[in-house]
Amino acid sequence: MMIRPFGMALACLLFATATAGSAGSAHPAPAQGGSLDATLAAYLGGDTAIIARTFTRPRDFEVLRRDLDRWLKSWDRGKALVLLEVSRVAGSVAPQYAAIIVNVGRVYMETASGGDRAAPDFAAFVQIWHDAAAGVLQRASDPWKVEAYVTDVLGTSTSASSGRLTGRLLLARAVAQERRCWDQRPALEQASPEVEVLAKAADMVVPDDLDGLAKAGRAAKVRSHLTCLGEALTRLEAAARDDTRVEASVRAGWILFQMGRSQDALNRLEIVPPGDDRDLAFWLALFRGRALDALGRVADSVAAYRSALALVPTAQSAGIGLALELVRLDRRAEADQRARALRSAGAAGPDPWSFYMNGDDRLVDDWLKQLRAALR
Repeated sequence: MMIRPFGMALACLLFATATAGSAGSAHPAPAQGGSLDATLAAYLGGDTAIIARTFTRPRDFEVLRRDLDRWLKSWDRGKALVLLEVSRVAGSVAPQYAAIIVNVGRVYMETASGGDRAAPDFAAFVQIWHDAAAGVLQRASDPWKVEAYVTDVLGTSTSASSGRLTGRLLLARAVAQERRCWDQRPALEQASPEVEVLAKAADMVVPDDLDGLAKAGRAAKVRSHLTCLGEALTRLEAAARDDTRVEASVRAGWILFQMGRSQDALNRLEIVPPGDDRDLAFWLALFRGRALDALGRVADSVAAYRSALALVPTAQSAGIGLALELVRLDRRAEADQRARALRSAGAAGPDPWSFYMNGDDRLVDDWLKQLRAALR
């Protein structure tokens, strides 16, 4: 019963201005009543692609307006998983809806019946569901929505009190802060020519500290950014649990590098590379390359960038770093060869740096597979 207001709220938010497809439309309108039941049946029958086929445009979420309130009156793991799948598709088709659907799912997860709650695998199902939901938000939403979701889950979920939900959700909260810092970094602002330089070029008499206000403003932004990074570092340290320790260390190393603490960054990155997580191993090698370069250890930096490229040969982030280091070593022919290879690969080549700030979005598809397998 508690889910009903949320279903109605979702309907109001999503479809106040929605219009049904016309008979002559190239995209037929969604099926009438019972469509979610039919979708669930097909999904549980093995047609996992039906969600992506059903929700291809923002107005295709009209199916939720018709059926969601009725559909969510009874608890069913399959329904919970379909909500998560729909939110995943919304992240690509209509990102503005992803957070709404995820939060309806969050409330629905709390309506699980007593019998299912007692099942041996229920806690694992809940944990993976919430981890995946946070991952969906890390792609589709701003970091404030990610943080709000984590706060709500850890504050209301009956599984949170046992500590089962803390690891990756705390990491998601730390990455939200990291993303805010990255979006607000002072380097994003292109410095304009200082007034003092222009005045001297015009042979004008320049009073002392003519550009003082601008310099003070820039200094304040740098201090604010360092404070932001410090909070991200604190959150990453709190998120270092058994399943998140390596990633928290890699991200903390990158934060320390941005704070100008290159040796501390390198110390934090002196860890055993993760065996199966290629993206994480790439980030570790990439950040070691940056820290070693800042410390003047060019040859070691070259080795780190080569390690990153051994994992992802098309990665421009590591390739550019390697080319620059080769120039510093006066190996210009090799640097030119590397630069040409990067141009040949183009921007379409995979580069794990491109989704670094999306956090656990990279793991969502695997988590969905685990949840599907648990329903069989």
